[in-house]
Amino acid sequence: MLLRALIFPDDLLPLLPWSVAQSLLCRLALRSPADLLPAFVGAAHAPRSDDAHPVTKWKGACFFENRAWLEFRNGTGRGLGGGVVHVEVRG
Repeated sequence: MLLRALIFPDDLLPLLPWSVAQSLLCRLALRSPADLLPAFVGAAHAPRSDDAHPVTKWKGACFFENRAWLEFRNGTGRGLGGGVVHVEVRG
């Protein structure tokens, strides 16, 4: 069984003093600025069939004080619906 780390060493780079982070940046293979951001750690669950408003919710490290949810839309009745992503930021 392979276990994945919840936090990676490069997730801590923004918290380090610049002189330390700069030396680590030279050693790490960075492909884009997004590689400096923490990886998403969380879970999602689909709505239950008895829900009045079908919404997918998820929790993760990046949503510690925030909320995000996906509201499914199918106004055509043909099965080709879409969705709206809502993000509520507190802070």
